[in-house]
Amino acid sequence: LKTRLTTMYSDNVENNNDSATLNIGNCQDPGLWINSNGWHSGYGYGGNKNSITGSTFNPIGAAFAAVLGNAELYKIALGLKMTPFSERWFSMYDYGSCSSNPEQLSNPEINYQYDLGIIFQIGCGAVGSSLAYLLRLTQWKGQIHYIDYDTVKIPNLSNSLLFTAEAALNNKCKAKICEDFSNLSKLKATHFKGSYGEYINEYSRGNPDLILCLANEQNIWFTIQSNYPPLVLHSTTTPNWGINFGRHIPMKEWCIMCRFHSEINKNYTPVCGESVTYKEDKNDTEIFGVLPFLSPSSAIMLMTELGRLA
Repeated sequence: LKTRLTTMYSDNVENNNDSATLNIGNCQDPGLWINSNGWHSGYGYGGNKNSITGSTFNPIGAAFAAVLGNAELYKIALGLKMTPFSERWFSMYDYGSCSSNPEQLSNPEINYQYDLGIIFQIGCGAVGSSLAYLLRLTQWKGQIHYIDYDTVKIPNLSNSLLFTAEAALNNKCKAKICEDFSNLSKLKATHFKGSYGEYINEYSRGNPDLILCLANEQNIWFTIQSNYPPLVLHSTTTPNWGINFGRHIPMKEWCIMCRFHSEINKNYTPVCGESVTYKEDKNDTEIFGVLPFLSPSSAIMLMTELGRLA
């Protein structure tokens, strides 16, 4: 598969002046390629020398290979100077990497019939909605409760795998969109339009097996910690090219409240996933955004942890 990339930065694009070629799967084309197999993700230039086939039930490696290719296209479009390389491989199972021969990396079979149990997902924005999209690629079971008070806006469309222009124009509830999409799979989903504090005060859903904290407003971490949580995973993006990913096992690992205790006492909120991308004059509303492949990448890391639990 070849994809033509035409951008406003065409003068800086090194491949044919205005385009780039992305080859997906086994190929010998001299351009950029991506490939995957189970937990493995690979990309490089000059032809893929490793002939591999992917796992039917494990989409994690394929999803990460896709964002690696997307990121590389952005580098080309922006004219960023890169050191040429033939191939790089990663195992999402244990985050191992190598420059050749992916067979040396961990790639165990995944339990595709796993029951995730009861999950509270707090936040259905760019990361949360992308995770909902990716989970439908699995055959996992479980009950997932989506919690978010926000609706889809136009700026949300560039960094979510799930949100559409129709959803933004009709101001649709983010949590409801995630619920409807998840219920097309083996997951049983519900949604709540409101804050996590309102959710636990108004509804009795039983104790969750896992909390996914994908928001940082309305004192969310203090609320979670005050209710003595189970295993908590959290993942956010940075304004540049980074991802902040964390796990909290109560009484064993630090949560955000522990790490940012002094700042939180000063009403400090850690910044995640927002950078001003457009403001014509001081009277305009700032539009926040993030590189579009980062939110899916962040969601893939969450999905990786779920897969390791499986």
